[in-house]
Amino acid sequence: MAEQSRFPYFEVQFDKQGKLVDKAQVDAAAKEVDRLGITDLIVFSHGWNNDMDEARGHGKRFAAAMRDATDRHLADRKTAILAVLWPSKKFADAQLIPGGAAAGQAADQAALLAQLDALKGAFTARGADARLKEARKLVPRLASPKVQAEFLELLRAAAKQPKAAKPDDTPEEGTEPIFDITAEEAFKNLDRPITARRRSTPGAGGAAGAAGAGGAAFNLGDLGRGVFSAGRRLLNLTTYYQMKERAGLVGRVGLHPVLQRLRRDRPSMRLHLVGHSFGARLVTAAASAAPSDGDATASTLILLQGAFSHHGFAKDYEPGKHGLFRQVVSPGRVNGPILISHTDNDTAVGINYAIVSRLAGQQAAGVGDANDLYGGIGRNGAVKTPEATFGTLGPTKTKYSFKRGTVYNLQADAFIADHGDVHSPEVGNALAQAIATTG
Repeated sequence: MAEQSRFPYFEVQFDKQGKLVDKAQVDAAAKEVDRLGITDLIVFSHGWNNDMDEARGHGKRFAAAMRDATDRHLADRKTAILAVLWPSKKFADAQLIPGGAAAGQAADQAALLAQLDALKGAFTARGADARLKEARKLVPRLASPKVQAEFLELLRAAAKQPKAAKPDDTPEEGTEPIFDITAEEAFKNLDRPITARRRSTPGAGGAAGAAGAGGAAFNLGDLGRGVFSAGRRLLNLTTYYQMKERAGLVGRVGLHPVLQRLRRDRPSMRLHLVGHSFGARLVTAAASAAPSDGDATASTLILLQGAFSHHGFAKDYEPGKHGLFRQVVSPGRVNGPILISHTDNDTAVGINYAIVSRLAGQQAAGVGDANDLYGGIGRNGAVKTPEATFGTLGPTKTKYSFKRGTVYNLQADAFIADHGDVHSPEVGNALAQAIATTG
């Protein structure tokens, strides 16, 4: 048994199809949590990463962030961490290329080529790598409308999900257009930088914190303009589609049965699901898979800069339309509180949903914000969700009054500087107090 920051620490790894890489990992974890008398198992899933070393690094930093808060708030419990490892891939933003948005056409072309190279092995469809290789050959001629159509078709083929995977795309995610929009529309709609608006009132959400409420416009750190930047946005969105589908699949068919096994072997142990980025979608999908007539899988659900729709938990975000994960909060698949960190500083989530909104033909400066049909939960929190309340992530001495059955949107501008900045003691303090409400 390994340890991280004095926590008993276990790992469980899944492949692209959501299958366990090594069943012995689960057997060993089940045996050890029972032997140690673990009362609370924190299940942590990373988000988009390039390799398992980076994923393990996230798990280690998360354990360190939890240590002091656990000592303060959970001293009477025996707590362990289970790290979920799965194959994910991050997309490119302006910070990943020299010169960022001002790099120019030559640099954007080179960056698009490099991005296609970096995605080798990322997609699940048979022959995906060969299609990406063919798409790479088209890049120098991408100004041609005919070539743009060929490029888009190759991306679609690479991202195509097998029928057995049961894609969970829904209208609020907005990724469906990549499979039916014309290349002319796609490249036209994506051929310009994307801006958004900051909340005018700190901590506000919904209409009070959206574009048009007086917030200043700011650039999301998005790519430049031109055909190669449009191609990169399209590739980012295709990558996002693949990773979100994989995260949902791993959560449903991979992690959920593992959690059932652990609960079966130790029924009294509480499970606290924590996910960062696409990992937030993964653990939410695992919670959602619990039967409606059985015990809830999770005692708490913690989403750190989640990479899924801000309507994921919504009721009637449009007439008669509920979010994909509505059943997690009503009738409920979580016994305790649900915490969601969100911030304007998260340009990664902000950019993706701004791309989605732009692809759908929306041109307003505030695309991707809380009033947009398309927006990320890591930027805006859970919107149009009756069970949700808006608050603020505070310093480590902050005392929270979390209650069961409530979704807490915690604006984290002061303590989360970007998409990956989720390993702070302030985050650990909130998480530990949420866990402390269960028992």
